Amino acid sequence: MNLAETLIRRLPSGVGFEHAGQQLARGLHACADGVPEGSHLLLGGSLARGEPLLRVNGGSDLLISDIDLLLVHDTLLPPFAVDKFVRRHRSALPTITLMSLSGREYQRLTTSIGYDFKDGRVALTDRSPEFETVVVDPRDAFEVFIFGILLALLGDSFLESRADASRAVGKVIRSVGLLDNVNAQHDFHSDREALAEAHRHQLRFLRDPSKSIPPERPHELLSVFAAGLTAHDYAAGLQRDDAVEGSRFDGRPGSDTVREVQRALVLLLRRMIAAPPDEPPADKCVRAWRSIVADHVVRPYASTADFCRSTVPLLRHALLDMKVRSDD
Repeated sequence: MNLAETLIRRLPSGVGFEHAGQQLARGLHACADGVPEGSHLLLGGSLARGEPLLRVNGGSDLLISDIDLLLVHDTLLPPFAVDKFVRRHRSALPTITLMSLSGREYQRLTTSIGYDFKDGRVALTDRSPEFETVVVDPRDAFEVFIFGILLALLGDSFLESRADASRAVGKVIRSVGLLDNVNAQHDFHSDREALAEAHRHQLRFLRDPSKSIPPERPHELLSVFAAGLTAHDYAAGLQRDDAVEGSRFDGRPGSDTVREVQRALVLLLRRMIAAPPDEPPADKCVRAWRSIVADHVVRPYASTADFCRSTVPLLRHALLDMKVRSDD
């Protein structure tokens, strides 16, 4: 199986995904050609799993999923070198994201992101670093779930677009699947009605992005998050506030920042779920946000979208500090 086939292997054939896979493969091969000697370029995420979110329209293809790349280098590359690499390839791969880790940091990388770039990775260079198998635990799965909350709140209103909805719900589905060691959305199964229905919609969306969960049905979307939160609480045997407290990462550099952001997101969701059922989810979100600002849970950003957009780069750095850049 070549790279183009690998990238779309879980998507149905005969509906135009093959052309998109070839285009993406060409762009990724170009990325690999520019990698310094002695480095490794790895692909993770939905493309590595062969289930990216693609909109195909008569040869005009749009990749909605992120292109998650990891560059493993003998020594950590400076930020300007990472930025230069991304700018060079962004015209061909608009959703590209790149992390750079030293070889030592790569060996320390665990959790779901470690699984993505180790057990689930696609090596784009001839060289691929050795690694130990990563076991994803319920804490790691809850971290994926919280990222789903973040995606749901990036727009100006709760899950305002079909693409936002599908990406966010996809994180919820994958996070619950990880509780049962299921990594790919296509392998997911749940007896929870809201999650099972969301999974059917999600697979339909992966096959045809014009058939996503309609954004005019946000109550059903919120019920998916409620079912996911219940599943994670049940797995932990308690009501979870974040994915840091009491974990192996508690007290590491960056952990306070991660905990603060995660607690705000989880509390916001819990207050939305607890709101009157006939209240529109967008109103629930606004009211819940105002309440956690009033309770001094989070700094007073103007809206959840402002908070989330400002938080994303900060959270990424803090997560890496917490997971691989501590001194212990």
